[in-house]
Formats: sequence, structure tokens, C-alpha cells
Amino acid sequence: MRWEDAPADGFATGTIRIATISFAASAAHPELKAGNYIRLSVTDTGEGMEEETLRQAREPFLTTKGIGKGTGLGLSMVHG
Repeated sequence: MRWEDAPADGFATGTIRIATISFAASAAHPELKAGNYIRLSVTDTGEGMEEETLRQAREPFLTTKGIGKGTGLGLSMVHG
């Protein structure tokens, strides 16, 4: 988290969890070519997003920040 993304009072509380699991492609994952894979997951206990923002979160250029404070490309680039 960059400082300007931190809460206004400067204190962030909660937990970020980063986990990996390895698995082999199988009938359960028909979209994957045969082979071994690693799944990465990131979860947190933050306050989350409003339902409307969550629906649009991966759209390019969506930002909840003020003018000049962000481009809205973060989640869409990670998703892409």
C-alpha cells in the first residue's frame, strides 16, 4: 500500500493473507493445458467495496479517487 492509499487517519488495521497451492490440471480444470500449476490467492480483512463499485472494479479507468489521484488501471491490469 502506498502512503496516499492509506486511510485518512494514517492507520490501517487488518490482515493481508497471501497463499499458494500447487495442483495438476485435470478434468476439473478443462480450460488448462496438462501440467502443474500454482494458484496464488490474496485476501484481506479490509472494509471492502460498495456493491456497485465491486461490480465495476475490473473496468479500465474506474477509480474512486479524486481527480489526479489515480488512473483506475490497477485492478484491470492485474486481471488482464
